[in-house]
Amino acid sequence: MRTTSLLLACALCAFTSNAQLNMGKLKEKATDKASGKVSDKIEDKLDGKKSSPAEPAEKPKSQYAIDQENMKNSPAHAEIFEYRSYVGITEDHLKFKQLMRVDSSALAYRLEQIKLKDPNWVDMARDQAAFDSIMAICKPYWDEERYRDQILWASRAASSLTDNSGKYNRLQPREQVTKVKFERLKANYMSLPAQSDYSMSMLRDVDNFYATYVPKMIADVLKEKREKLALLEKHSKMMRTQPDYLTKMAANKNTPIEPESTVKHIAEMKEDLLKAELFAPGDTAVSGVLQHMDRLTADFSEYKSSGDYARDVVTVDDLILGSVRCPKGVNTNANYIAIVKRDLKEIKATRISITDKDWFIKKNEYGAIRYKYMQVYIVYTGTDGKCYIGAGYLYSDYAGGGKYLSPYFSLQEVIYEEISCKNAMK
Repeated sequence: MRTTSLLLACALCAFTSNAQLNMGKLKEKATDKASGKVSDKIEDKLDGKKSSPAEPAEKPKSQYAIDQENMKNSPAHAEIFEYRSYVGITEDHLKFKQLMRVDSSALAYRLEQIKLKDPNWVDMARDQAAFDSIMAICKPYWDEERYRDQILWASRAASSLTDNSGKYNRLQPREQVTKVKFERLKANYMSLPAQSDYSMSMLRDVDNFYATYVPKMIADVLKEKREKLALLEKHSKMMRTQPDYLTKMAANKNTPIEPESTVKHIAEMKEDLLKAELFAPGDTAVSGVLQHMDRLTADFSEYKSSGDYARDVVTVDDLILGSVRCPKGVNTNANYIAIVKRDLKEIKATRISITDKDWFIKKNEYGAIRYKYMQVYIVYTGTDGKCYIGAGYLYSDYAGGGKYLSPYFSLQEVIYEEISCKNAMK
């Protein structure tokens, strides 16, 4: 028993000693190194005091909450919300490679509305960066698409012209297949960072068009215009001043070329040639023909304005009229002449010429005789005081049995030709 009591007393002493040691260590750990003081909280624990509960720390706001608060405080909150929603939709299009569905103008418009409503928008830099990022992704695609469409139209036009050479004059200067436009288009497209095989193939088609078709087209057009200008050159001032120009005109019963309509005709030819020149700008042969057209235009314009054309028309008309003669009669049968006068009725002939000595027989397709006839010309004075040649026939219908009915005259052409009254009997 004494032994047991002694062991318990030793154990209790050891426990008490350890507890004091641990409390000393706790005090040392709680001591402030700077001040050497024990913290109040630990002192309270050591002294058995109950401390008051600490205030909970404020939870930091999320970026989403900050964005929502900023938008709510901005006068452009509706525009910002709409713009960012559209940015989200656009990013989905980009994610699935649907660049053709991206509407850059809609994005730019919405961003501009934010700037107008709230010039001091705190997140403008971030929204602008989102727009710039989308544009950077889409621009190469849009550039390729834009140029591809223009190159496609040029290629189609070239193909169409190759199949129908006459179509060139219906093209407009703004069309991409014309030389200047095409070279500019090609240079701009080649300046892009990358080119598609499809667009390059179409560019080669147009290059081949210029190498093979255009030279032939220009040659054909120039040949056509030169031939027409050569005909007009026969009536140029240099030819009109020749002594026999008007007499030759009268001999062929031609009137002088009308200058006003000629100038219009030259203008149409020039417009046509200028369309062809769109494919060969600076071509010296084309320039030479254009200059020829300008010279003839000035020539015929002066021909009318000077009064020379009006005078030449009168001169040629007089020459033509003066050369007209009534055919001479070879049959002077008084009975036949009397029949012509009788059947002329209101017309009073000053001259009657029967140009056939005898009758001509007219038969039908079966060889049966129908009638006989003679050619007759008359000269008479019209109500306008001018003299004219009329033409007709003496007829005698077949009665059968080798007999004919009484002759009669039929005037077929009342005005066969005008004749100078002084030449009526010549």
